[in-house]
Amino acid sequence: MVEKQIGKWSEIFRRYMAAVLFVVVLVALGLLASTSVAEAQKPPSHFSSKTVPFYLVCSTPIEMRDTLLEVHNEIAVIAGWLDTGNQWLLYVSEDNGSMSFVVHKLDGEACIIWSGNSAENNAFVPNPAPQWPSDVLTETPIQEGWNQ
Repeated sequence: MVEKQIGKWSEIFRRYMAAVLFVVVLVALGLLASTSVAEAQKPPSHFSSKTVPFYLVCSTPIEMRDTLLEVHNEIAVIAGWLDTGNQWLLYVSEDNGSMSFVVHKLDGEACIIWSGNSAENNAFVPNPAPQWPSDVLTETPIQEGWNQ
């Protein structure tokens, strides 16, 4: 009888230790991941950091695409894929009077990050001849109206 109770408590202790080890591993991995993400996204010292209330409008990517087309006559004109697995798209109306900046997240959600209208139909104006500096950024604009 005593051996049976010892075996029972031994099994409970073994499971408890396995659970504790599991939690310790999860916490360690979380700390490691948060440290590398924090370092990767650390802004330059001359940048300021702000926390502001931010309203996002989100849906599925297909619903987002269809709504932007039907309601605002916007289609995606440029896109990019980031190392995080997220995708960004810039939607612009045919008359160039409105735009929406949308991020597709890994969880299958699409969110409008920024949108607006342009009375002069300048919602999207690509730089016709981008010029990157050869080695050092300067405070002088590379091309008038761009990179300022």
